[in-house]
Amino acid sequence: MPVLPTMIRIAQIVEAVEGGCKRHVIDLLAGLDPGRFHQVAIVGVRRDGNIRAEIAAATGGKLETVPWDAPREIRPLADWRAYRSLVRFLREHPFDVIHCHSAKAGFLGRLAARGLPARVLYTPHCLPCMMGTSAAARFVYCRLERMAGWYTDRLIAVSPSEGQAAAGLVPPERVVVIENGIDPASVGASVDVARKRAELGLGESSKVVLSVGALRRQKGYRHLIEAVPPAANLCADAVFLIAGEGPLRPELERLVERLNVGERVRLLGRRSDVAELLAIADVFAMPSLWEAGPYALLEAMAAGVPVVGARIPGIIDWVTEGQTGYLVEPANAASLARGLVSALTGPREARRRAEAARGMVLERNTKDRWLRDMAALYESIVSAPG
Repeated sequence: MPVLPTMIRIAQIVEAVEGGCKRHVIDLLAGLDPGRFHQVAIVGVRRDGNIRAEIAAATGGKLETVPWDAPREIRPLADWRAYRSLVRFLREHPFDVIHCHSAKAGFLGRLAARGLPARVLYTPHCLPCMMGTSAAARFVYCRLERMAGWYTDRLIAVSPSEGQAAAGLVPPERVVVIENGIDPASVGASVDVARKRAELGLGESSKVVLSVGALRRQKGYRHLIEAVPPAANLCADAVFLIAGEGPLRPELERLVERLNVGERVRLLGRRSDVAELLAIADVFAMPSLWEAGPYALLEAMAAGVPVVGARIPGIIDWVTEGQTGYLVEPANAASLARGLVSALTGPREARRRAEAARGMVLERNTKDRWLRDMAALYESIVSAPG
């Protein structure tokens, strides 16, 4: 029987320090037992120069972070420099596990780990072949993923759908599904609903449709805004709140103006009160074009809010039509409007589905469960022969 080291040394490598990927990595850094796991975070600083401060705040400043100058886009010369800096660091600092997150760090990190005795793990946080890129781009990305797959001991999918997609990129026996987890207490805030509605300028009879996420094409907000007029025709009290910030804001603002729905649609920007927004929401809309294992979906379900989601991988893993929510066709404003109206005008049925979803997430997707599964994977991979 292999003997486990008393302390498992883990390098967490991430360039995509935003959204769910950033949250996932910070939760790992802050949540794993420091008496069992010694973690070092190698983090990209081009997207978010504040990431090291966030990690320090989450971990009490006790965890080492290493800035990594990796570009977001494909830039051969800068990518080569980022790769060489990883090679040097990983050879100068021995690790038992090298865990790479998202596509850029996943590719460069796995190549940099070649020839080292460490076990190499990769969490894509949404495989390129699941994204809405061109067919040519998907072909190139998948070829790169297969090449890096030669140097991958385990690919960790955050949903069953992602696990199925990954099976063609690494040998199926190397794919493990460990779904994301959330803290139920984080969405259980006690809220004065009347006060919160007044704060947002909502009427007592308003039916609130909430969406949470960055203002990017992935999230499908254009289709949500296009669904507002037909939905409002059948549900006159519907109001749409979108919490998030991003590069698509000007385009979405123009669309709101063009459709003359400014009184119904509110782009709230980045919010720190998502738990309170969930408490006043009648429906949670998730019209995304691609996802892997969205935290926003899990939190909405844990909060007991009825979900209307696009029928795509990463959402269908949790939303089952007629059971745990409402499924609509992706990139289809008419289908989305029908789903929203069904949920808004049938509150008893919507509540039944929401309660079933809440029970499922509280049993299946807690942060404690996720951390136990991740710790068990690290221990098993280190102790595995060969």
